[in-house]
Amino acid sequence: MRPRVGIIDSGVSESLYSYVLESRRFSELPGDDPAQPDSLGHGDRLARLILAHCPEAELLIAQVFHGDNRAPVARIAAALDWLVARGAQIVNLSFGLARPSQRLTEACQRAARRGVLLVASAPACGGPVYPTALPECLAVTGDARCAAGELAWLGQPHAELGACPMIAPGRPEQGGGSSFACARVSGMAARLLAREGRLPVQLPEALRHSAQYLGPEVLRA
Repeated sequence: MRPRVGIIDSGVSESLYSYVLESRRFSELPGDDPAQPDSLGHGDRLARLILAHCPEAELLIAQVFHGDNRAPVARIAAALDWLVARGAQIVNLSFGLARPSQRLTEACQRAARRGVLLVASAPACGGPVYPTALPECLAVTGDARCAAGELAWLGQPHAELGACPMIAPGRPEQGGGSSFACARVSGMAARLLAREGRLPVQLPEALRHSAQYLGPEVLRA
C-alpha cells in the first residue's frame, strides 16, 4: 500500500516531484494551478523527513505559503478540504495560529469525520496554538531525547508525542524545531499504514505503543 500524505506548507523542490501525486497552489491568484517549486525550503524539508521514514508515501502538496510563512486562515482551511477530497489519509500541519479560528476548526472536524489523521506541531513554549490544540489533531513537539526513528509518549496538555526535532541529527547547523518533529511522526504514521495495514484511526494508539521513552519531562533542542 502507498499511503497518501498531505502537506500544507510552502511546496517542495522539483527534485521531489516524482513523489508528488498531485499538487495545488492556494493563493490570491485565480485558478487551480499546480504548486510552484518551494521558494522557502520549509515544505521541502518536511517532505524529505516524511519520505525518510516512509519512502513509499505518495505526497499531496497544498502550497499555501508564498514568499513568507504567513497565509490567511481561509486559505489553509481550503487547502485542508482539498487534501481530504483528494484522498489524503494523513495531513501534516507544521504551523500554528495564535488564536482559534472557527473556519479552521470546522475544516479539521470535517477531516476527522472522514477518518483523516491530522498531525500538528506544538511549540516548545508559550500558550496553545491552533490547530494543534484542537482535539481532532495529534499534537507533536520536539524531544531531544529521541533519535531520528524514536518517539516519546508525553501525554501532556500541549503535546501527546515527542520526536527528534533536528533536520539532520548531529548537525545542529542545519536547524530544527517542532515542525520537523511533526513531519517525522507523519512519516512514521505513514509507514504503519504502508507496512502493517493499519487504518488511519488506529494510528494514534499504534504510535503511542511504539514510543521509546515515557515521562512528562521534555528536553527540546
